Amino acid sequence: TASVSSVSNTNINVYPNPAGDYFNIYTGNSTGTYTIVNLQGKIITQGNVEGETKVSTTNWAEGVYLVKTQVNGTQITTRVVITRQ
Repeated sequence: TASVSSVSNTNINVYPNPAGDYFNIYTGNSTGTYTIVNLQGKIITQGNVEGETKVSTTNWAEGVYLVKTQVNGTQITTRVVITRQ
């Protein structure tokens, strides 16, 4: 027998983008985890996300990072750009 899995209506937003000293990960009413990696694949930070989570980037170099968010069994990867002005 084949099983059918339902896809949840997970709403994940990463903002502002581009970001300066921080960005937010918004998951609505859902909880989950996040992992942030640089383009070389090195894990920069990781943690839990619930509702809205603020991630500090003050010690990060300028550049592009990947935000991998896992919520309700769904993983979404978002590209975020860190710039200093």
